[in-house]
Amino acid sequence: MGEGFGVPMLEAQACGTRAIVNNFSAQPELVEDGWLTSGQPMYDAAQEAWFSTPDVYSIVESLEESYQLGRSRSALAREHALNYDADLVWEKHWRPYLASLPDRANRDKVIEPIPSDAKSRWSLNPNTNPLLTIYIPAYKRPDELRVLLDSIASQMDERVEVIVSDDDPAGSALEPTQQAFSAGSARVLYERRRTNVGGDVNLLRAYRAGSAPWVWMIGDDDALLPGAVDAVLEAIARDDVDRLILLTEFAPRNAAGATGSLPEIAELDPSLPIAATLVTANVVRRSETDFVKGFDHSESMYGHSWALTGIDRVRVLEQPCFIVGTNHVNGYVEAKLATSDVLDIWGDLLRGYGIAPSNRSYEWNYVSAANRAKVDAP
Repeated sequence: MGEGFGVPMLEAQACGTRAIVNNFSAQPELVEDGWLTSGQPMYDAAQEAWFSTPDVYSIVESLEESYQLGRSRSALAREHALNYDADLVWEKHWRPYLASLPDRANRDKVIEPIPSDAKSRWSLNPNTNPLLTIYIPAYKRPDELRVLLDSIASQMDERVEVIVSDDDPAGSALEPTQQAFSAGSARVLYERRRTNVGGDVNLLRAYRAGSAPWVWMIGDDDALLPGAVDAVLEAIARDDVDRLILLTEFAPRNAAGATGSLPEIAELDPSLPIAATLVTANVVRRSETDFVKGFDHSESMYGHSWALTGIDRVRVLEQPCFIVGTNHVNGYVEAKLATSDVLDIWGDLLRGYGIAPSNRSYEWNYVSAANRAKVDAP
């Protein structure tokens, strides 16, 4: 009911009719004797705005409660609507905000025309019905992205869709995407953000982008091993877990092939839960992700991992599936946080999974395993 500036809600209440609205934006202020539904906040990067998708079960509960009240009218709702002073809202809130827009535009440089050229969006085979979404958050690494896309393209079929979400306003990921997927039966979608929304938001967006029931987010500097997509699709088809953790050729194999909760898997390999914060190491059932929890922890850099803390059924795939890029991960973390801060954040995440942190929780990660393999190579 956000349309019409909220006026339809006030009009209904002025007639004594209770309103059912989403608990988001200004709507709670406009409803007195009614119902507030819960929902999932989502980010529309094209409009640079948040919106909320109401929860169906919450709507049903509100409708059932409304039905139980019969055709009664609410004097409280009517009084609230009649006393609502739109002129006061305009003078107190809207006039000052509108007056500030020119300064905000000059300061933040975030207001720009919506792109209408072909470089902002490109798609292929839009009418497929995929089982797996491969989501690639890209940012100014076209050469590494080419390697990744080439490793994916030969493994694609109609069971898979690929979404390249380009955070570079210049669109540096478009040409590699078009070159890698110029033909084939898989669905492909390239989208360019108007502005850099930031890695944390772009990662969380993976859990809502696309149409497939499973999501595999892949870093743009990683690459897939041959047979990886088939191995993942076979594991998905078994339909007995909600999260797959993938390994590289150099990762420890203490938990390879294990199935259970993450705390149970951590007994086999205490470092794997933190190592698996690497986005490429996870394939998840979309319906089991908790976007709200992820968003609440997005400032930690690990919102995408917090969104998985409610998943109980996990399998560590036996077959190694990817090659990890080793050039950027450490620099990204070091640029944002001190080591002590990272350890605190990792400790909080482990507790969110129901795992007690220990020194063994941080013995290895995918990058360190790859770097050690380079050193040990003859």
